[in-house]
Amino acid sequence: MGYYREALAWAQLLLAETNPLGDGRDDRLPALLFPMEALFEAYVAQHLTRTFPHLRVHTQHRKHGLLAGDGPNRFLRPDLVLSDARDGSTQWVLDCKWKVPEGQGISGVASSDLYQLLAYGINYYDDRAGKLALVYPQTAQFSQPLPVQFRNTQLQLWLLPDDCLPA
Repeated sequence: MGYYREALAWAQLLLAETNPLGDGRDDRLPALLFPMEALFEAYVAQHLTRTFPHLRVHTQHRKHGLLAGDGPNRFLRPDLVLSDARDGSTQWVLDCKWKVPEGQGISGVASSDLYQLLAYGINYYDDRAGKLALVYPQTAQFSQPLPVQFRNTQLQLWLLPDDCLPA
């Protein structure tokens, strides 16, 4: 039976839709030998394009530099920017995460992800109110949108499962 051990391990991985990098919890995410974060981002972009024709979906948007006078090497690059198709105004800035939040609610979100979205919000919305989102795959533990307000800004952050994308 040792001859089939490796093939059996691959079959179990594929059929059980488990994450090979998982930590043993029962979070089921399909995992294959593809850059799943890129596929997830493309899926979300495609879904938004089809669902909201009044919005333009920009992927890997490179409009703002991190520092004043910064060259092209340090442009901010959010995964998705949704702009109004008529006037071009930014409606949403989204970052797609192919991972499961570590805990319940906002406590499960990595601080680095929050800082990243805050940097996007400050640069894409200036001093205006703006909507930002971290989009995660839906799981049994994460199935409802969660709004969060950044302090001292008009920026609202949403934690969104991929089936609850913005309108």
